[in-house]
Amino acid sequence: MEDLVTKKIEKEISKIKSVDTITSTSKNSLSLITVQFKSDANTTEAVRDLKDKVDEVKSKLPDDATDPVVKEFSFSDTPIWTFAIS
Repeated sequence: MEDLVTKKIEKEISKIKSVDTITSTSKNSLSLITVQFKSDANTTEAVRDLKDKVDEVKSKLPDDATDPVVKEFSFSDTPIWTFAIS
């Protein structure tokens, strides 16, 4: 999975100027890639660029691979809580 899918997608999305960090996890039938954009990035443009790059790489993926799905998530949309209990 890593060589057939993950690395191919990572290679394409790493070309996006606004990308800060790419992390991934690959398992037998799953590839999860998380992209973090630079703090000064225009989020709308960055997500559009990401979707475009993912669309470009679809033809390079194995025939039996399902189409990648890009989902936008912002930490500003979700409160972050830290708890310590002793």
